Amino acid sequence: MKKGELKTPTETLNGHNDHRIVMSLAVLCTLTGGEIEGAEAVAKSYKDFFDDLEKLKIKLEKQ
Repeated sequence: MKKGELKTPTETLNGHNDHRIVMSLAVLCTLTGGEIEGAEAVAKSYKDFFDDLEKLKIKLEKQ
């Protein structure tokens, strides 16, 4: 891997029940892929966040 190159996380990312962290991780995952634990925390401030990402043609897998 080259310096500064992003790669897919090998473990689930933890949002720590913080909507801001989850949204930041989600944006990062649009570049790298990955899974976020506690993604439902976005409902605290932006309940349609993931729906809006999908409207931007970003593929998501919801569980």
